[in-house]
Amino acid sequence: MAIPKDLKLLKIIQKLELFAHLTVEDAQVVLSLSERKTYEPGDIVFRAREVPHFFVVVVSGQLCLDETIYTTDPGESNGAISALTRQPHLFTVSAASRSAVLAFEILSIRTLKSSHPSLYGKILERALELAGNLLTEHMDLTNPT
Repeated sequence: MAIPKDLKLLKIIQKLELFAHLTVEDAQVVLSLSERKTYEPGDIVFRAREVPHFFVVVVSGQLCLDETIYTTDPGESNGAISALTRQPHLFTVSAASRSAVLAFEILSIRTLKSSHPSLYGKILERALELAGNLLTEHMDLTNPT
């Protein structure tokens, strides 16, 4: 049974598009793969044009994309599709305030392939679906009818 603090983190995990379809048990496995990190204001989380080896879920605080109004707020993720598809990050992402995150190393996620193949398949399938949606949205924006 999850302790209350982990219950809060489980709820955050299950609200993310990438993990929303997972059972509580599956979400607990995913949560166990995360590492808690803290970033101070101005700390760089991701650099533009670098391929990230992890993605983050914001627990508290706020991340800023290229010092714009675009932010990643508590309960949101940043870098997941880039990390899972091994594509360079589009923006430099830094901490706008003291921020606590759950960091998910892609190599840790890939260990699910042997330890929990069904769960790995669910996550991979969802990641591909989300990447496809982003590509479709991008195409719609660049080729308006």
